Parts: sequence; C-alpha cells; structure tokens
Amino acid sequence: MSSLAAELLVVVREVVRVVVRRLVRVVRVVVVVFGAASVVAAVVTTVVVGVVGVGSCVGLIESVAETDDALMMVRQRIIVIALFAWLPLLLLSGLEGNLWVGSTGVPFLFDVEVHVRFLVALPLLIAAELVVHRRMRPLLQQFLERNMIPGNAMARFEAAVASAFRLRNSVLAEVLLIAFVYGVGILVVWRQYIALDTATWYATPSAAGSQFSLAGMWYAYLSVPIFQFLLLRWYFPWP
Repeated sequence: MSSLAAELLVVVREVVRVVVRRLVRVVRVVVVVFGAASVVAAVVTTVVVGVVGVGSCVGLIESVAETDDALMMVRQRIIVIALFAWLPLLLLSGLEGNLWVGSTGVPFLFDVEVHVRFLVALPLLIAAELVVHRRMRPLLQQFLERNMIPGNAMARFEAAVASAFRLRNSVLAEVLLIAFVYGVGILVVWRQYIALDTATWYATPSAAGSQFSLAGMWYAYLSVPIFQFLLLRWYFPWP
C-alpha cells in the first residue's frame, strides 16, 4: 500500500509540475497576442488539457500502457472532460430557460450537434489515444524486426522517431495550438462560419452582433476550444 501511495504521489507531483509550467507559458503568450480578456479562458482550457493527458502528460501513461491502470486513466479523463464540456451547458441552459421547446429557436436539448460532439466524438478522441499508442510502438518495432531499415539509414530512422517524440511532447507546440484555437478556430472559423445566425440557447443575434448567454460563453470559450484542441492534436505524430 505504501509503495502504491508513493507512486501515486510521484504521478500527482509530475502532473502539477507540467500543468503549472504550461499555465505560465500560456498566460504569457495569450496576454501578448490576445490581451488580458482571453487569459482566464485560455488558462482554464490549459488546465483541462493537462487532465486529458496529451503532449507532455502522455509520458505519464507510457509506463502503464499495457496495464488496466492505463484504461482506468482513460476512463477518468473521458468522464472529467466530457462533463466539463457538456454538463455546465445543460445546467446553465436550464437556469436561463433555454433548455426545452418554446424557450428559443434552438433549445439546448434539441441541439444534436452539441451532444454528439461532446458526448460521442470527444470521448472517442480521448479513448483513441491509448489505442494508437499501444499499436504504434509494435508497428515501429516491425521496421527493425523485418530488416526494413538499411544499416546506413538506421541513424536517420532513429532521428526521425526522436524528432516525432519531441514534437509530440512539445509544450511550445501545445501553446501555439491553444493560441491558434482561440485566434482562428473560435474568433474566425466558429463565429463566422459555424455558429448559427438564428436565436439559439447559446446566442441571440442583434444589430451589434451575437449576444452570448451564460451557457454560450462557456460553450464558445471553453467547451469548443477544448474539442478543437484535441482534434488538432491528431495531426501530430504518434510514435
């Protein structure tokens, strides 16, 4: 029991260290690029991303990737992230009276896209991390066991794998992804091309532009950025 407690303490310390380091770097970048108004949303997003276990935190599951502990960690991340992204939308929409038919043009319970995105697609993105991690290692090993890499190319092969590891674990890359999500994914793509022009549970059109409800603010500045970040992470290599 004492050994298990010691191992758990080490994991907790590592998670805290990684998250704090990310917070400091994200705050600096966001303040410079977007101003202080976006700091709170970006910081909360970074904390939640740290819980998901991507990037630098992927290393925490590598040592248990072939055990039941890894599956348990994935389940916990799915529950935490899905509830963080979806449950506040349900509660805030209920408080604002935008939950059911007749309350607005598109009530929350009838917005199928939101439920599929956060209760189906988002958990699948998280669960697939462990699946891909378990399959990519043996796949890389096959290149060596089948002698597919010539001796004179072995150094380049190892360098390519090491480069992929560095990119996957790069804190700077994740900070840039978060900045891209808020600067382009939310302010441009989502608000200009994806958000509906009619009255919905998350926004009401007006002459001055869409006015977000409380649920809409959580949706636009926390839930959607988390989903977009996880989606963009899949364009990264997975050695």
